[in-house]
Amino acid sequence: MLRDLGVAGAVVEIGCGSGALLGRLAELAETLVGIEPDAELAAIARERLAAAEIREARAEALPLADGSADAVVARYVFQHLPDPGAAAREARRVLRPGGVLAAIEVDGQLWGIAEPSFPEVAAIHAKVWLAQRGRGGDRMIGRRLPKLLREAGFDDVRATLYGYSSEDGDLDAFAAHLDPVQLEPAFADGTITAGELAAAHAAYRRFRADPDAFVVLAGLVVSGRA
Repeated sequence: MLRDLGVAGAVVEIGCGSGALLGRLAELAETLVGIEPDAELAAIARERLAAAEIREARAEALPLADGSADAVVARYVFQHLPDPGAAAREARRVLRPGGVLAAIEVDGQLWGIAEPSFPEVAAIHAKVWLAQRGRGGDRMIGRRLPKLLREAGFDDVRATLYGYSSEDGDLDAFAAHLDPVQLEPAFADGTITAGELAAAHAAYRRFRADPDAFVVLAGLVVSGRA
């Protein structure tokens, strides 16, 4: 998926976090720039990737010159932004003519499938997604990104489906997506109750104990050219 960018110049990752993906992008680029608003994560990325330039900034206000990037990558970033349109316009601004934005995103109705499944956990996640929207995010951003990119001035906008399965590897690789530890902030802020968090953990333990358990995750890569 990342190799399809085919660039060999300056690559910018918006919301680079601790630098896990940015390191993989090194093979595509002569220059790597990571944008991360969280100071602790930015520090980890700097330590991890000495050759990359890490800047603390938000996607809606990139500290980069016009036309300075060959590609911009945003992985699971747009869903958290109160103004994703502003971030798309900023990405368009910093791209050279012909440069590419690749946004890797989710859509709440397209996340994937798991077996065994637990309807009570789906209801808990629905509450969390609704709260995310109340804070300015959008768990359904996948379906809206093509329009946002066109409105930001991108051409050749495309939405490509991707998917990967535990049948290709091991369930541990999917823990970051499935483990209810990700729900703990929602419990801390009162979005879900202690009982709901406990139910999610119990369901996850049953899922991991099932010898036939499997999961398929799906999402969208929405791209456009400046």
